[in-house]
Amino acid sequence: MPARWFLLSVWVHVAGGLRVVKSADASPGGFIVTGSSSSSTKYREYSKGTTKCQSGDRQMTSSSECRSAASDLGTSYDSSGSWSNVPGGCFRGKGGKFWFNKKLSSRASHHETNPVCFAAAGGGAGLSPDDFAQWMRLLQNNDIPQGGYACGYSTVDGQQWCGCSCGHNQGNTTPCTLPPMNPGTAGGHTCGYYGVLYGCAEAHNTIVGCPRTSSR
Repeated sequence: MPARWFLLSVWVHVAGGLRVVKSADASPGGFIVTGSSSSSTKYREYSKGTTKCQSGDRQMTSSSECRSAASDLGTSYDSSGSWSNVPGGCFRGKGGKFWFNKKLSSRASHHETNPVCFAAAGGGAGLSPDDFAQWMRLLQNNDIPQGGYACGYSTVDGQQWCGCSCGHNQGNTTPCTLPPMNPGTAGGHTCGYYGVLYGCAEAHNTIVGCPRTSSR
């Protein structure tokens, strides 16, 4: 699925110092970050409703791997079983505990489960911590106003999602404007900042009237 409008999520994934000031549930397929910076580069926890590991990430195939992930991410492991109504592999369930579904082929979407996967080499997205820090120093010291927005859509596994993100380098007191979007039955909105950089992202489960970044 398009990565542009998950720019803010990528910032969070790479920079533990980013402060989220407003958030809502991300779209299925989006990822969230928990735990320390070292553990969050080893694992990727997807948003509720996601059916499988994506973007080159690897599914956990044993309860021991899931148990270790729970410990590394600062939560507890509950138990394992074979279920058809939740995603296969390791997932975070209601109450925050980790569970393991032995039915690895299951691609069920569940509103209370977050799949947890091994992140692809290099974290699967974004820059290395050193490269990120270098870019942040450069952007923080740039006094030339910059900003804009980008939009994209996805039709993966029969699910239709439209999302947009915006950002600028004018600080967190200056609004970040997104184009109008049609609400679906699920979606969310999130904003955050890192120094003078401020950004917002929004996604809905419909591509009807999805804004385009350009007319081409």
